[in-house]
Amino acid sequence: MIEVLVTLCFVTVAALGCLSLAALAVRTYQLSFLRWKQTVETWNQTQQLRSAAWEGEEAGEVTVPGSVPLRRFTIRTEGEPATQVWEVLHAKK
Repeated sequence: MIEVLVTLCFVTVAALGCLSLAALAVRTYQLSFLRWKQTVETWNQTQQLRSAAWEGEEAGEVTVPGSVPLRRFTIRTEGEPATQVWEVLHAKK
């Protein structure tokens, strides 16, 4: 009888461990999905900036000796897991 109770305890602990691992996997998947979504949104914003006219208050010109002038823009993405600021440098058209 004692052997059955000890085995039952071990099986219970193993099952709880598997459940906690499953919960961790779900949380990791959700975080990965949110990061992917932010990456896609930032990429879309970058493409919009590339196709837009390069005039505005946030734009600044960056000159590097021996190269074409570049325009500097900042992109701010707000949301989970954190706010991110991206700096985009793009050659003039």
